Amino acid sequence: GTYLARWRFTAQKPLRRAYEQDPAAVRRWLRRDYPAIAARAKAEGGAVFWGDETGLRSDDVRGRGYAPPGRTSEVRVNHKRANLGLISAVTNKVALRWMVLDSAIKAPDLLRFLARLVRDVGQKVFLILDRLPVHRSAKVRDWLVGREAEIEVFYLPGGVVAWVAWSGAGG
Repeated sequence: GTYLARWRFTAQKPLRRAYEQDPAAVRRWLRRDYPAIAARAKAEGGAVFWGDETGLRSDDVRGRGYAPPGRTSEVRVNHKRANLGLISAVTNKVALRWMVLDSAIKAPDLLRFLARLVRDVGQKVFLILDRLPVHRSAKVRDWLVGREAEIEVFYLPGGVVAWVAWSGAGG
């Protein structure tokens, strides 16, 4: 640490970037593809939603603990784990739709969420998703066929997390 300090390096939390990410594809998507989606949504009176999901576990411990010098901090965990999934979609104007799941997201869960999203929004949905395999599954593709007047799904370039693109795309 002393050697690095002499070179004026400091400890920092690194940015997490997917190794599959193609920076040129991300720039192209943000400069060309996303503006085209937003323009179509505006012209058709639709709403652009950014969709993503996350898993929640009751035994996940993050962060730091504090203890006197020489003693290790301790976190008591409940070994009766609870796992939940959460799928959500948000617009640039912060309209939010979400659904809590009892497990990790599967195609039937996503289809239930998409049907509710289309029903509740009341206008055409332009949904932007990452490339999670369930988002691109045959069941989802089949469900989307014939619903182009209600919903269209667009995918982010590989290796991009939805919230990163959303924070950069603005609107």
